[in-house]
Amino acid sequence: MRCFPAALAAALWLLAAEGARAFPNYRMPSGQFVPPEAVMCISASGALVECSAMYPPTTCSTTQTVGGTPQALCGGATPAHGWKVSTTGAQNCYVSDETTSPSATTPGSQTVFANGGQYATESTQLPLGPVWVNCPLTGQPISAQEW
Repeated sequence: MRCFPAALAAALWLLAAEGARAFPNYRMPSGQFVPPEAVMCISASGALVECSAMYPPTTCSTTQTVGGTPQALCGGATPAHGWKVSTTGAQNCYVSDETTSPSATTPGSQTVFANGGQYATESTQLPLGPVWVNCPLTGQPISAQEW
């Protein structure tokens, strides 16, 4: 099975199932609206489904234990298929599955912007290792999921 961003998955599914007809507003054949940022999968049977239906996420939300000190998420295990981190805190956080010390200047780090920002792995990107997060404020909320 392959996973793709919703817009690409919808186009691929349509080409396979219905030729080159348009797919307005990313609606499934059932009429269900699919936001363009959703991660969609084409199942073994050829159906277009949200990947979360195939790989239910595990929530491992937490808070920053010590501000400015990287910490592993989700028990330090490498997610099997992907992950997402967001924060409602007032400062940017940095995440990575490539390095144990994510920061604004560390290669392989991604920024999770303050006040509702998020970072999620691309649908074709398998995690390289455990997910590490670094937020500057002790107690900063970190919402995390892995699948």
